[in-house]
Amino acid sequence: MNNECSIVKDLLPLYAENMTSKDTAEFVKTHLEGCESCRNEYTRIKEPPAARAETTAEAAPLKAVKKKLTKKRILIAVCAALATLIVGFAAFLFFDSHPVSHAIYFDWTGSDIYPNDVIAAAGDALVKDFESLHGCKLYSFTYAGDEISKENLAYINEFGHYDECIVFESVFRSPLFGGGGWNAHEIYTWTWYLGRVYGGEWEVVQRGYA
Repeated sequence: MNNECSIVKDLLPLYAENMTSKDTAEFVKTHLEGCESCRNEYTRIKEPPAARAETTAEAAPLKAVKKKLTKKRILIAVCAALATLIVGFAAFLFFDSHPVSHAIYFDWTGSDIYPNDVIAAAGDALVKDFESLHGCKLYSFTYAGDEISKENLAYINEFGHYDECIVFESVFRSPLFGGGGWNAHEIYTWTWYLGRVYGGEWEVVQRGYA
């Protein structure tokens, strides 16, 4: 904006009220004919006060709507973040506490008396029984060996009649929040004693600390 525009815009309120001299009015009129910016300012000044108030009143609802939409977007974003957090936490609880929702390390090597499929069948029985330990998470179980398994045949026969015995060592974690006699989120190492009659199904006879 040049100096002439500054002068004219200072004079516009007086010019709009016909309060300038004839020469000044002619100067302003000539300037307005060639200056769009000053014409727009003159139009604004000449606009009736009621019309300006009406324009402001019309803008108020738009501002209210805009403010409401902004709040709504913020609320949606917060709800989406909370939903993501809840789903993530629920998934964490399921996959971290469900007994068999993850890979289990299973070591059945080193047996001269049991084929792999026989030990695997005993392992399946162990995992099925482990599912009753609600909230615990099984990490691994390992075949304890032929000698230990043979030595404990007499032990499991104190609880029934069995022709064969398999012993596993296990590592698992107690429930995240404890309860039911469990310490919260603690690693346990248990021994599992399984038995069967010849040709029968393996069953868990005893389990716990050796």
